[in-house]
Amino acid sequence: MLEVDSRQQNESYQRLRTLVEAERSYHRNALDILDQLHSKMVAEEEATESSPKSLPLYLEDAYLIPKKKPIPTTGER
Repeated sequence: MLEVDSRQQNESYQRLRTLVEAERSYHRNALDILDQLHSKMVAEEEATESSPKSLPLYLEDAYLIPKKKPIPTTGER
């Protein structure tokens, strides 16, 4: 009877160990994926921050259109 109990405990231990190793492998893989994603996000953020900021189109138009000089009135020159 003790031999059967010992064998069952050993089999249970081996199954548990296999499950734990599978979980560790899964989480390592997930961590690798998240690390890659984080690296890409940081690179994208740095690229966005280093690129010149563009103005909204309505403001760009205001800067691109040359301003007209006012026409002097009779007393000014």
